[in-house]
Amino acid sequence: MQSCLTSNLDPRVHTQETSAQFSPPHTFRDYSSRNLHAELRATEAVYRELDSIESKTRTEQLLGCRTRAFFSVNKETRLVRIATNNCRLRWCPICSGALSKFRSSSIKDWLSHQHQTKFATFTLKHSAAGLDHQLKWIYYYFRQLRKTKFFRRICRGGIWFFQVKRSSKDGCWHPHLHCLLNAQFIDHDRLSELWKKITKGSYIVDIRAIRDENDVSDYVARYSSRPAFLSDFTHSDRIEIVSALHGKRLCGKWGTARYCQLTNKIKVDLSAWSNVGSWRSVVNDLGKNRIADLIYLAWQENTPLPANLDISVIDKLPFELNPTDLPDLVEYYQNRSP
Repeated sequence: MQSCLTSNLDPRVHTQETSAQFSPPHTFRDYSSRNLHAELRATEAVYRELDSIESKTRTEQLLGCRTRAFFSVNKETRLVRIATNNCRLRWCPICSGALSKFRSSSIKDWLSHQHQTKFATFTLKHSAAGLDHQLKWIYYYFRQLRKTKFFRRICRGGIWFFQVKRSSKDGCWHPHLHCLLNAQFIDHDRLSELWKKITKGSYIVDIRAIRDENDVSDYVARYSSRPAFLSDFTHSDRIEIVSALHGKRLCGKWGTARYCQLTNKIKVDLSAWSNVGSWRSVVNDLGKNRIADLIYLAWQENTPLPANLDISVIDKLPFELNPTDLPDLVEYYQNRSP
């Protein structure tokens, strides 16, 4: 067995490091939700209150997200991924974080193929109107802007998304629309006047050239899947945000950006994968079982397991991957770093 081990998976090097350096949590949910505890608590409180009113089970779904997880090996490539259950709720910080990573990669790829790109922000003048009212109108105004001859002439396509804040000066809601634009030179004053005319008074528009595609794609992806961090607001504000955005699109694309994938549509052939151990069984054996060390490190480092390594001994499961119970091999679009 030792003869088939590659150098970067040599157990003499990694066994001690695995237990001492990485020390991963005992559950995949804890691993996935690290640094998200405040946001999870805020989201749970919102769903719990809304569920009591609307007789839904979103709280239960949220609490069950990523609670079942298995290391899975591709039978051909021998690469290791995690198969897990996802709640896919809009405000779940774990699911939205995974979606953000996927979108960041897609947006970065789109930006790299454009010759002229701009980052634009459109705002509304401060108003005491409710968030639902302001969102309704900023959606409408932006659609009207894109219909104008001026905008269609200078902009060939783009991606838009929302960010929601409260003003620190007057406490009013401050929703604003960000756009990545595939556009030539934009006359700021003319665009500002056009926006003022369409909105009947709102003239603040910010335009800047994109200097760092990595930074801007990460920023856009983060807010395109989650337009506000609920833990930054009071409980009543959280309820208003979630209610106001219910059923509304959080981002969109047009023109040359229509081919940019904002939704993960990867179809996984589960027959091509084999379970090699539950998260708990592999993690609990780190530092004690060489095979567990190799499985974990192959997943972490995105390197294939040796072809003739007997992995069946790590965790004999009574079932196979279930397409209904485990809909995604999430590590296709989720960061593997601890």
